[in-house]
Amino acid sequence: MSIRAKVAPPGGGSAAHLSLPAQTLARLFDAAPVGMLVAAPDGRALYINPAFTSLLGHEIASGSRIDIYALIHADDSGAARQHLERLARGEVAHYRGEHRLAHSDGHPIWISLAAGLTLDASGRPEQIILQITSIELQKRAEAALAHSESRLNFALESGRQGVWDHDIVNDTMYYSRMWRVMRGIPPDEEIDGSQESWIARIHPDDLDYIRANVDRQDKGDDTLDALEYR
Repeated sequence: MSIRAKVAPPGGGSAAHLSLPAQTLARLFDAAPVGMLVAAPDGRALYINPAFTSLLGHEIASGSRIDIYALIHADDSGAARQHLERLARGEVAHYRGEHRLAHSDGHPIWISLAAGLTLDASGRPEQIILQITSIELQKRAEAALAHSESRLNFALESGRQGVWDHDIVNDTMYYSRMWRVMRGIPPDEEIDGSQESWIARIHPDDLDYIRANVDRQDKGDDTLDALEYR
């Protein structure tokens, strides 16, 4: 048994065929640093490499029938299963996503999933190849950041402080909920963030002061870190 892959020669040109014996291919998969699983279109696992077993604890050697759809954690089963089933039917050739898979002991693990489909000689779906890497640390960092932002928002709202932010590089604006409340602007109302629109709302008696100082503030003048105006 061998597998044939199309390989483009250096510098471009037409693709060449490279034949690899099954034993060589198995050694490559076994040595891969990312988790790899090969399954039939019905979801039945045909091969699991050591990195996959190390990450999720599942292995075919145990004699149990492993179904890739059963590996999806209950909280992610709908979306992940739908994408993999579309792949198995040949409706798409590739899929990438972030999902939770179930470890053999039952606890969920966040992984980054890349999946591809091979076709047989007649063009029918033959095998699904999954590659997974753990993103547990990334998800924990995201959760910690969300918690920190939640506490900051709580503190700002408790102090009735509104926040707006102008990303000068991308020219985007952010307005906090309390900022909108203080200004009497509904939470779903689109805001014209242009400087002209903002200046049009400044009290006439404060316009000269604002015009004289706003450019200094935008340029990072550290002697001017606050503006008071109506």
